[in-house]
Parts: sequence; C-alpha cells; structure tokens
Amino acid sequence: MSLAEAKSLWALVQHREFFMAFALRHTVPSLPIRGFCGDMFAVDPLPISPLYHLPAPLSWSFLIAAPFTRFLWPSWLLRAKHATALLEFASQISASDQGSFFVCDASTEMFGIDSHGDVKMTSWNHIYSYYELQSLAVRRSCDTDADCVLVPPHCQSSCDIRKQKCTLPLPAVVGICRLLEPYLLPNAPDSIAVDAARLVNQCTDMNASAAELPLQTTIITSALKSLLWRYISTHIS
Repeated sequence: MSLAEAKSLWALVQHREFFMAFALRHTVPSLPIRGFCGDMFAVDPLPISPLYHLPAPLSWSFLIAAPFTRFLWPSWLLRAKHATALLEFASQISASDQGSFFVCDASTEMFGIDSHGDVKMTSWNHIYSYYELQSLAVRRSCDTDADCVLVPPHCQSSCDIRKQKCTLPLPAVVGICRLLEPYLLPNAPDSIAVDAARLVNQCTDMNASAAELPLQTTIITSALKSLLWRYISTHIS
C-alpha cells in the first residue's frame, strides 16, 4: 500500500458510515464498496424507491389513502422475500464476526428496493455497534426512559430503575419486525396469515427485561423466516 492510499484509508475510517459499510459488507442488504478516493467511497447505486409507502396512521387521509397505496405494493410473495432478507440481516448483525450491531431507526427510508427488486440499505448512519452503545449506556444515569436517548433523536433504550442506569436498545430484529408489520401482514395468504401475525406480534412485543432475550430473539426470528421460506419455496415459479 502506497503512502497516498494509506492516507486515504485513514481519512475514510474516521467516518462512521464507511466503517459501518465495511463492517457490514457481507450482510444481505448492504451495498458493496466499489472504490474510494480521499475521504469518499463509492458503492453500487442506491435503491430507487423506499421499502414501501404508507400514509401516517394518524393522518386524516389514512383510511382513504392506505388501501390505494397498498394496491400499488408488489405481490405478497415478493413482500415475503423482502421480509426474509431483512430478518436475515437482523440475524447477521446480532452475531457477526465484527460483533453485535443495533439498528436505531428501522424505517422505510433506511431500506429501499433496487432496480432488481431486492432490498438494499440506503444509509448506515443509524446502525451502531454494541461497543459504541455500551460505552454510552454505562455512563448514563437515569430516572425514567426519557433519560436514555443514547444517540439523539432515534437511539432510545430503557432505564433500569433499580440500578438507575440505561440499558442497551432492543435487538435489531424488534425494529425490523415493527417495520415489516404493516408491510407483510396485509393480504397474507390464509394458510399462513395466523402464524405470521402471531410471530410478528411476538417479535414486536419483546422487551429488554425479558428473561433469556437473546434465545427468545433467535427462536422467534428463525420461526418467522422458516414460515416465510416454506411458503415461498412452494409457490415460486
């Protein structure tokens, strides 16, 4: 490596987004790094549209606009493929070779659909490593959950009242399930609708104080992925 390349690489690793893009380069929705120059780096083209559009539930137009918006969504089979990709991503970052990571804002803006119809990330800015958040949490005293915004405005954890210390945020899969709930469950096939709703609800209802949370997370994520893959494998053309 030349001195110029070393300087460029040093400039890059000062940026969180590059560090996260490199650490997560082998995960399902992460865009590959194609090159760099100075403190800039290049990736494949960003997704052409967000994961899905849906009006805000509290807006006056929701009851009218939501059915029309859902009509424009892809088929349920394709939505199930998107869901399995995101669930696999949540599993990968919970126990990767680079450590554990948390998604602090799992939103439709963070994930999108590329020109091939696959789910890809649009930004790495809302992903934080275990060590980043742990170092913030252990230094943070609290009386209520409102004191535990580890990284404003989206990275929220809860307050351990007994210790008066902030905990770590919920596992990434909880945010992913909350993102998928309004996208995956509508018009789900009758043969799996009940089981899909049950597993998604179990996923979104997990809390940081649950006993054996990592095991519970793994079981629910695996069960939901298996349910979707079984349906996909028997209906794919």
